[in-house]
Amino acid sequence: MSGRPGRPGRLVAFEGLDGAGKSTQLHLLWQWLEAQGCRVARRAWNSSPLVMDATIRGRNQRLLTPTIFSLIHSTDFADRYERETLPMLKGGWIVLCDRYVFTLMARDLVRDAHPEWIESLFSMGVVPDAVFYLRVSMLMLVERTLRSYGRLDYWESGMDLAVSRDWFDCFTHYQRRLGQEFGRLQAGFGFQSVNADGSLQALQTELRSKVAEVLGVGVCG
Repeated sequence: MSGRPGRPGRLVAFEGLDGAGKSTQLHLLWQWLEAQGCRVARRAWNSSPLVMDATIRGRNQRLLTPTIFSLIHSTDFADRYERETLPMLKGGWIVLCDRYVFTLMARDLVRDAHPEWIESLFSMGVVPDAVFYLRVSMLMLVERTLRSYGRLDYWESGMDLAVSRDWFDCFTHYQRRLGQEFGRLQAGFGFQSVNADGSLQALQTELRSKVAEVLGVGVCG
């Protein structure tokens, strides 16, 4: 990934395990920044119309091999980045990403993709001005997942890796491995780790403080 020369906007990414609360916190931050008079946009992964139908079909019918899983998500990222994210950054917008490339990289690395190949897939993207990694305990992760969805997801449990026939064992194993890969990425890209086990409001207050420090929110409006 390249640095930030030539783009007046700011890019802030939120990463973490599934169920860490990224989407909720990002939505609240977006509302807060808009209230400050900032030009701010939200971006979520798996939203490119080019591959959305193929992604849904592949997931539902369990057709995605590790390589196809990687390529379809990298295509989704490239389309959203070139059509949406980069133009907004060049236009001076603040862009908040509900997951950037790092979730994709971590998922691919858990599935034994070659690190250099993975880095090349996402080389078009710029390094964010800040990456906040929402750190959550396994107990809280399971609780939030079951409360939100009532079940464990096949892909988010890593069932395709065939570690075990037990969904719960697969889920905890897979999420722990993702956490390890995020730890390596954190060391390489300087993520700011934030404890997401506490209350929603306490985490939002902490994130507002950190985001304001990165962006200089006082200049908005």
